[in-house]
Amino acid sequence: MEDLCKVIIYRMEGANYIGSTKTTLKERAYMHRAGCFNPNYKGYNYPIYKHIRNNMLGIRLIPIKYLFLGKTACRMVEQIYINKYDSINNGLNDRRAHQTRAQRGEQNRKSDKKYYQKHKEKQLKKQKKKVKCDRCGSDVCYGGIARHHKSKKCKRLSQLPK
Repeated sequence: MEDLCKVIIYRMEGANYIGSTKTTLKERAYMHRAGCFNPNYKGYNYPIYKHIRNNMLGIRLIPIKYLFLGKTACRMVEQIYINKYDSINNGLNDRRAHQTRAQRGEQNRKSDKKYYQKHKEKQLKKQKKKVKCDRCGSDVCYGGIARHHKSKKCKRLSQLPK
């Protein structure tokens, strides 16, 4: 069973953004501010931070709900409010707080397809590239060397005296 903790679901003033925190709203606002103006922060280019910088907004968080729940239940409640305020399509949330397995699978398929399209030529070139097996001397496709090492052919040829 998940550990229960106190969580606050909040909305950012001046922006259609929903979030949640286990800390106080003052501490969370400080963390938003730190991420917003620090180019080394991984989320520096999140839509919410770009919006704050472009519009020179102050960061004021308005509590929506105080909860005492586990992590998964908290994410589900946060997602309910994201849906209610439509903050993904008409706001600044760029991702869901909670996803079902089916939604995760669909998202993974989309990102895999996007990655493949972006790196298609590189992948095809790799597949055609041949390398010489260091164990048996056979020519093997670059991407299949690990599988080749497990094959009967490679095992048989690598045991022969050279």
